[in-house]
Amino acid sequence: MNTSIKPFIAAVGGKSKLAKQILEEFPDHIDLYIEPFLGGGSILFEVLQKYKPKYVIANDKNSSIINVFSILAYGGESQYEIFIHALNQLERVFNRFETDKERSEFYYRIRNSFNETKELCKEIIHNPSRDIFNDTEKNNAAILKWGAQFIFLNKTSFNSLYRENKKGEYNTPFGQKKSASFDYYNLNACRTLFQNGSTSIIFMSGDYKLVEYWIETFEYEKILSDLGSALCYIDPPYMNTFNRYVNAETFDQVELANFCDMLRTKYGIKIVQSNSYIPEFFETHYADYTLIELDSMQSFHRSKVKEYLIKSKD
Repeated sequence: MNTSIKPFIAAVGGKSKLAKQILEEFPDHIDLYIEPFLGGGSILFEVLQKYKPKYVIANDKNSSIINVFSILAYGGESQYEIFIHALNQLERVFNRFETDKERSEFYYRIRNSFNETKELCKEIIHNPSRDIFNDTEKNNAAILKWGAQFIFLNKTSFNSLYRENKKGEYNTPFGQKKSASFDYYNLNACRTLFQNGSTSIIFMSGDYKLVEYWIETFEYEKILSDLGSALCYIDPPYMNTFNRYVNAETFDQVELANFCDMLRTKYGIKIVQSNSYIPEFFETHYADYTLIELDSMQSFHRSKVKEYLIKSKD
């Protein structure tokens, strides 16, 4: 897609390369857009620029991701300047080093600091995340620094992979990068897009099923009768691949299928979902949906694999 504003976070399983094919299955008009597994936000950016929905509910279990989106969406001018200054300082210090050893030591020092601050920031970030900037100046500073550290680590880590150990600590190793640079123009453009006033956006961090609470909060039936079209794009942990990336926990795909049915039947929300190509499972649990086969590039193996795009029938 030829949009001017791009995701500022690299995420495993990001949909930038499949965005054109995915959006071809979206309706012509979207008033309420819901994304329960935001990740780097590739599809969200496309939707905001192409469809200009009036309402957006975007969630991710990873509070580090939602924190940065919230800084850009809800932070004032002074808070944004502190965030950019912290990021620029990380960039300048890293780029002064001349050896891999120095760069590696700096990376792990920032990673340790990020993990030490994580619990405090997770407590501050509650739903909806816009409320965090009504908190104390001390807490604001911690959130802004944490956000800058996350973008720095995302840029300089191995394969930009976000991975946690069993303690919930970010543990991706250094990516042996020689330099770091950040697109400040794009970050500012993202902030302008989020704050332009034409779209009411809720960024939240929690279990994906909590989006139903915010649908109800929006007085959904009244909004939909006034506006007309709602879509939920779902990009969950793929079936049979999730354990590679986050601890050893499993993701309940049957529960997700039930969630999709609930949104579709209770609220009339259109569903588009990306997931693994496993016909025996999806033909059974999504019998009332259209299953579309896509070819995607698997970044780790540099090979094409099939995946499903699952679409509710009109």
